[in-house]
Amino acid sequence: MNELILRITLSVLTFMAVFIFIRYGWHSLRSIIARQEQSYERVLNQQLMFNIQPRLIIWLAIACVLFCGSVTYLISRHYGWFIAGAF
Repeated sequence: MNELILRITLSVLTFMAVFIFIRYGWHSLRSIIARQEQSYERVLNQQLMFNIQPRLIIWLAIACVLFCGSVTYLISRHYGWFIAGAF
């Protein structure tokens, strides 16, 4: 019975965390991504003269972070190291 209550509590807390992030943090995240795209646009296309879309570089950076976190998790088998490996 206690395990059921714990799972329900964790599910509710997870739902609330995702809801709060989407409700209040999405606009901030989009503005951060837009600023990063402008920075990559300036550096890649103007200074280095590469014809690469800045959005592709952002998705590549996110994929690299997730890959590093996954490798760290696979080595240690602990979820906390996934977060540490991603940073």
